[in-house]
Amino acid sequence: MKDEQEKEINQTITDIEQITLDLRKLLGTSDFNLFSDYKSRNEEFRSLPAQFHVTVPLFTPQAIKREQIHLQLGSLSKLAITKERQNCRC
Repeated sequence: MKDEQEKEINQTITDIEQITLDLRKLLGTSDFNLFSDYKSRNEEFRSLPAQFHVTVPLFTPQAIKREQIHLQLGSLSKLAITKERQNCRC
């Protein structure tokens, strides 16, 4: 649907650009036939395309309780390194 509407808008822009060029030619000439053949297309371009209304999902974070995190994920204990001496009887 969005692609169709975008194509319509692009086509309308192209049409308006072409009409503008034709009107500029008409202003620069004294040829009566061009004036008599001209038909305004203003009414055709007065209506605007429908507007999109997008609803974005809303994220509401909840309060985090440390106890629940520890229960769900667990926890690491503090790293402890001890040094043992070995008695060597050489």
